[in-house]
Amino acid sequence: MPSRLTATTAARSFSDLLSRVQHRGERFGIVRGGEDVAELVPAAGGPGTTLAQLLAQLADLPGADPGFADDLEAVQAGQPRAPGDPWAS
Repeated sequence: MPSRLTATTAARSFSDLLSRVQHRGERFGIVRGGEDVAELVPAAGGPGTTLAQLLAQLADLPGADPGFADDLEAVQAGQPRAPGDPWAS
């Protein structure tokens, strides 16, 4: 459960809050006029992410393009060959 702070308190200690979110993975709810208006949470993949969450995110990534290696070889084959060793005398 995130700690709740008023918008005024959050504004006055914003740098400290960012450090706590970044380094400790803490979460904060920002309240204005008695209403929840925002949350300050770690970015995806930040220190607040568990290994299980990271593995789940990796599992959702698309697989490698099977034709990528062929495309790379075609590009390299189309490049002009460099003249011999420029440092040779």
